[in-house]
Amino acid sequence: MRDQCSFIDTAKATGIRRIVKFSGRETGLHFVSENFSGTRDHERIEHYLEESGLAWTHLRPSQFMQTYLDELPSIKTNQKLIRPMGDARVSPVDIRDVAKVAYRVLTENGHEGIRYELTGPEALTMAEAAEVISKATSQHIPYWDVSPTEHSRFMREEGAPPPVVELLAQLYAERRKSRFSSVSLEPYKKFGLVPASFDEFAREHADQWRSEMRR
Repeated sequence: MRDQCSFIDTAKATGIRRIVKFSGRETGLHFVSENFSGTRDHERIEHYLEESGLAWTHLRPSQFMQTYLDELPSIKTNQKLIRPMGDARVSPVDIRDVAKVAYRVLTENGHEGIRYELTGPEALTMAEAAEVISKATSQHIPYWDVSPTEHSRFMREEGAPPPVVELLAQLYAERRKSRFSSVSLEPYKKFGLVPASFDEFAREHADQWRSEMRR
């Protein structure tokens, strides 16, 4: 949080007039920020930027599709997609689609003071996401729902730093409640963009999945 606020101060001091803040879909929902410190930090930074006198635009993306690539070591070891999500749905977005929107916002006028919520084109359970990955890779990768406590233990065993384990435990606890299952496509329509589906993402990275799992 301190680094981003310092960046805002430096930008203002050097004459930059507009900043695009990259936060998260849960930002602004106080029932989430009460339990998730990451959202609290985003809210404070957004507020700091809004009070800075600079022109601002907030991008609030949902879960990134790229986080499923981070699961490769775990899938290789356990032959499963392990997450503490129950049957909750999320609407993962390709981070490259977020970048396309960010580029347009930074290079065009008329987006000042707007908050854009960005998701992928579909809401999926983890079981459905595992099915998509399985189909794309021709590998059977089932979803294994675990408790948040078990997931935190797995992460510690894999060497994740304690602050990361705690932060993700808070995040999954909120996402497990399935509060963020809707899709938001209006920003893409505004810019004439078509967001990638999770199936397209999985097929694009199928060789990477397969090669990693064979090692």
